[in-house]
Amino acid sequence: MDIWKKITEESELVVKESSSISSLYRDNILSFSCLEDCVSNYIFSLLRKHFSFEESFKRKMNDFFRKRESIEVVKKDLYAAYKRDPACSHLSNVLLFYKGFHALCVYRLGHFCLTEAKDAPTAFLLQYISSIDFTIDINPYAKIGQGIFIDHAHSVVIGETCVIKDYVSILQNVTLGGTGKERGDRHPKIGEGVLIGAGAKILGNIKVGEHSIIGASSVVLKDIPKNSIVVGIPAKVIKKNLEKYPADDLNHSLIN
Repeated sequence: MDIWKKITEESELVVKESSSISSLYRDNILSFSCLEDCVSNYIFSLLRKHFSFEESFKRKMNDFFRKRESIEVVKKDLYAAYKRDPACSHLSNVLLFYKGFHALCVYRLGHFCLTEAKDAPTAFLLQYISSIDFTIDINPYAKIGQGIFIDHAHSVVIGETCVIKDYVSILQNVTLGGTGKERGDRHPKIGEGVLIGAGAKILGNIKVGEHSIIGASSVVLKDIPKNSIVVGIPAKVIKKNLEKYPADDLNHSLIN
């Protein structure tokens, strides 16, 4: 799928129908010739409500989103939300209205500022602004893969040494945190394709195996084998050897 083409087609239709928010689509999508500049500009417009960034930051931001590897990850995050959320009928909705997607963009920019641009103050300012605007707190040191879907995004916390592999789905009120005041590598490692249910708490330097389901409101304190379902407080494995990809279809069923 040509993601940018589909987004512009959707936006042109909104404008053609003379929607009361046509200007939002004209100014933030149709006035740009590529997804890179569109995303960079729109995210910047959200950030600058809180702080008057210097022009050098805007250039740095544009350069980041124009990098091929950066925009490819953005496309996969966009498509993940569009494909996995049954309430989503338009890619342009993800771009304009999905704060989980916005928070991922800001995190990726902050991670770049921290690890490549060596600009820690800006990285932590971005974390702070994201926590205010999107009610999600992602430490810029965390390592997050591509094709991530954070649904609703309310009260999601992702700690400093957390690692999240590709194609993971995370619902609201999830904590990927530590267990106390210990320092060092102290946060969870989430395998590819994991589905983390609403309200789940995964605590400590533990591993969640790929393509597993963490049931809603579960508290996970030990390693979880791949292709498993865990539920409860503390969480226990109730099913193994899953053959489906739960993060992709968001199937929380414990039977099928």
